[in-house]
Amino acid sequence: MLFLIPASSNATHLLGGSLGYEYIGQQPDGTFRYRITALTYTNCGPDSNVPDPDDDLFIGIYENDINNPDADKVLVDQLIISLQDTTAITSNLPANCTIGEDVCIVEATYEGFINLPLNLGGYIVYYQRCCRNDGVINLNSDEQGFAFYTQMPSPTIENSAPVFLGAPTPFLCQNDTTTFVNTAFDPDGDQLIFSFVTAKWGYTSAANPNPGPENPILNWPIAEIGWEAGFDVNQPFGPTGYAFIDGATGLTEYSAPLAGPYTVAIEVREFRNGVLIGTTIRDIQLQVLVCPPNPAPDLSDINGGQTDFQVLAGDSICFPVQLEDLNGDTIVVTSAGAIFDPLIFDPAATITTPQTGAGLVTAEFCWVTSCEQGQEL
Repeated sequence: MLFLIPASSNATHLLGGSLGYEYIGQQPDGTFRYRITALTYTNCGPDSNVPDPDDDLFIGIYENDINNPDADKVLVDQLIISLQDTTAITSNLPANCTIGEDVCIVEATYEGFINLPLNLGGYIVYYQRCCRNDGVINLNSDEQGFAFYTQMPSPTIENSAPVFLGAPTPFLCQNDTTTFVNTAFDPDGDQLIFSFVTAKWGYTSAANPNPGPENPILNWPIAEIGWEAGFDVNQPFGPTGYAFIDGATGLTEYSAPLAGPYTVAIEVREFRNGVLIGTTIRDIQLQVLVCPPNPAPDLSDINGGQTDFQVLAGDSICFPVQLEDLNGDTIVVTSAGAIFDPLIFDPAATITTPQTGAGLVTAEFCWVTSCEQGQEL
């Protein structure tokens, strides 16, 4: 497929994103149809010279060699996926609080469809663009590009990529340990393993920020970002910072000693019956803010301190979730997750949120499960 790549001036506005796909089914001509999706995060603040997301993204589909999966990838198709929706990401601060008010982030959703022939090694779906936001503390230079990809198995394995639950929470307070539920849901019930990885730069530059997919070869592995001295994949906030990820759930904890933007990337590997069938990268920029001292609410030990629960498929489970603020501040508790969506889980779980209270808030979680819902969530 041929298309024109529009000329583009140097753009320092990109904060990250991710790619995904959904298996639709085999077509009458023998090809296999997929919905390709993307999320991007754009800096819409006063320091961005391109505050609006692109109208279209130019995606490359590359053949994965089943006999040599580490080889360079050969371009087999291209497509344009179009902007569907935009959402502003805010720090959810009180109306009278000015911390972070100059930080503006827009999440953009893109979608397109493609039919692919059978390839036993599967495919790599790839996107690249320049440039990242200026002044990222843990990068060794400005104007670095970003690239992300998702790896799909052979179409003979009917599979859809994991879906990240909600937008990333990009705001942290300086010198404060913050926990994020940065997890994903797999529509096929596959096992997911989460880990930090080095974000990808790709093959763009400030002089050529939007060249489209690499053609005819995508050099593998993809070129990575350059770390500032003292920072790396295990220390994205430097030697005095802290970063942790739970490999089974994707739960992350961060603490940064310096205010400013940081780049972090999370890889999700997808296993079916113990076999790796797919990989997805989420690239995000975290903004560390100087916040007034204020300890976060504590999860009470109303359940004896238990935070992990198991239920046999077909049984039911209920338990209270209680949060307490030692300063007596107003607490607002909300919830999110695929298990609360009846279009995905039937029956769905329930939780009595949103809840608001002064100093103490309790919500009740319940789930009457079915035998078909057995998996780790």
